[in-house]
Amino acid sequence: TTEIYTLSLHDALPILLLYLVGVSLATNEKKEEIIDHLYIISMITLPACFAYNMLLGSPMDEIASKYQGNMDLAYHLLPHCCLIAYYARKKPNVLNIAFTIFGAFYLMLLGTRGAALMMLLCIGWSLVFGQNSKKVFARIVVLCSAVAAFIMSPLYETFILWMYKMAQSLGLSIRIFDKLLSAGQGDSSGRDVLAEKLFASVNEHFLFGTGLCSDRMMVGVYAHNIALELWVEFGVIIGTAILVALVITFLRGYIVSDSSAEKGLIITLICSSFLKLFLSGSFMDDRWFFALIGICVGAIRLSKNKRLIESV
Repeated sequence: TTEIYTLSLHDALPILLLYLVGVSLATNEKKEEIIDHLYIISMITLPACFAYNMLLGSPMDEIASKYQGNMDLAYHLLPHCCLIAYYARKKPNVLNIAFTIFGAFYLMLLGTRGAALMMLLCIGWSLVFGQNSKKVFARIVVLCSAVAAFIMSPLYETFILWMYKMAQSLGLSIRIFDKLLSAGQGDSSGRDVLAEKLFASVNEHFLFGTGLCSDRMMVGVYAHNIALELWVEFGVIIGTAILVALVITFLRGYIVSDSSAEKGLIITLICSSFLKLFLSGSFMDDRWFFALIGICVGAIRLSKNKRLIESV
């Protein structure tokens, strides 16, 4: 118990700092330029990380390749990949599109389903919510039809086999492709057992929960689902209220933002932090999650201040 609370205190300062950074960024007059610099850093980080992994890293052994992958690296690269994907829609050129495709492939080759899924979701979001908002429904239909047609075609299995062989040749993870070929992509990796134990606690402590980090004390790890984590720690009523407040804050921040680059960063962080928390990780130590909260809170404050000035 002492170790868990020590870890929580250790994470408190970084997440507080990232929250303040997010608020500061949203209210900064040069935020477009700053976010453009973040995009450039992401464009450098992605190939540099791959090159380091190939030249200086050790190939995954058979067990790591098939059953483990490199989850830490995948989730650390996810925000960079998502930001590049947004810029590929904002500035559609050969370099941005190539880096987006490369980022999606690299995340799959690292063997973490959650990171790969969030990247694909970010790409889909960027494609659907383009410049012309009147064609959103048409884009959704076209995108879903194209994905369904690809999955049902012979090209799908050919592509998965090609990626499988590429992962083997590069010494990376075959985990995702092995599961897709064996129809095991829905495997919960033991998380259903954790969820069953935690739901028992939720039923027993429905109103007030059992406190911060209690999920770790019950099952030895975090809940791997932000909704379940909030219910365990704060109870169903307060936990749901917190979750709803977060969703409203993110939507309001996105809607009131006066910067296209800031909107792109919000989408990036929603996919790579908030939605990711429904699959893996804990909000207690996700720094980008708190940066997202800070950016949205800052955007809402800025919008309110502008309205007050205009009304005077």
